[in-house]
Amino acid sequence: MGDAEAYLNSVRELNVLLKMKELERSRLEADICSLSAIDYSKSKVSGGEPADLSNKIARLDKLIRDVDADWDRLIDRREEAKTMLLLMDDEKQRQLLTLYYVRDAGIDDIAAAMCLSRSQLFREKDKAVRAFEPCYVKYRKDKAQKLGLNATK
Repeated sequence: MGDAEAYLNSVRELNVLLKMKELERSRLEADICSLSAIDYSKSKVSGGEPADLSNKIARLDKLIRDVDADWDRLIDRREEAKTMLLLMDDEKQRQLLTLYYVRDAGIDDIAAAMCLSRSQLFREKDKAVRAFEPCYVKYRKDKAQKLGLNATK
């Protein structure tokens, strides 16, 4: 796998990581909402949760901050990827890579949208990634020059 494909995969993987954190966040919120009060009027105490509520709230607060930071990173990474993809000449290849890596669409959905079989789609994706490589290199080189890195002066 080349650097360009690794970059595109990082966009897709960041999206997956974010979905997992969102699920954990939902689970923690549900746990907090489902904590029941302890009924001390009974001879046998029932209800409540062994985990401390303040501990769960602190975990949820940290998770929310992490998710917010990850959303910012994902949005920035998606925008950067879209900018690089705009450098590609072939519109169909650009659309395929955008759908798969930036919009996180499934293979079957992309194949149906592009009227391709799964095997055709994988071949086209491989060709598109190879066509994207020079765009990735050019973008990185231009960005480095703008930041003053690798300057020849």
